[in-house]
Amino acid sequence: MELTRDFRELLKLLNENKVEYLVVGGYAVIIYGYPRLTIDIDIWINPVNVNAEKVIKTIKDFGFSFDNLTEEDFRKSDNVIQLGRPPYRVDILTSIEGMDFNKCYKRKYIYIKDDLIINFISRKDLIENKKNVGRNKDLDDVSNLT
Repeated sequence: MELTRDFRELLKLLNENKVEYLVVGGYAVIIYGYPRLTIDIDIWINPVNVNAEKVIKTIKDFGFSFDNLTEEDFRKSDNVIQLGRPPYRVDILTSIEGMDFNKCYKRKYIYIKDDLIINFISRKDLIENKKNVGRNKDLDDVSNLT
């Protein structure tokens, strides 16, 4: 799996700032062996106070400018914060369909490439989430992951 330099840097900062996160969506599908196109990287964060503070710090450290974002935006359930533009867009998700962050985080898959550690949602949890969402592309992912 190849990541852009910017995605690598952002993931490195998430780790350095001890953010609780999981990569979900297209990049997670790719890591489990189904190569497909994706226009962004989806990062699911634990939407609790201390983690929201760490996410804000990470975004600042990375150099994203944001005038209207607050820690509250990263604590609200069902929020998607989009940073950048495709194909280099970062989607930060505070929840995903039908899944509990803490349970999924305990079952995470830790991927290591070179000097980078990436937390991915487990294959089983990814499949369950894709079924919960139920869009055609998600069901296609499920059929290719099972």
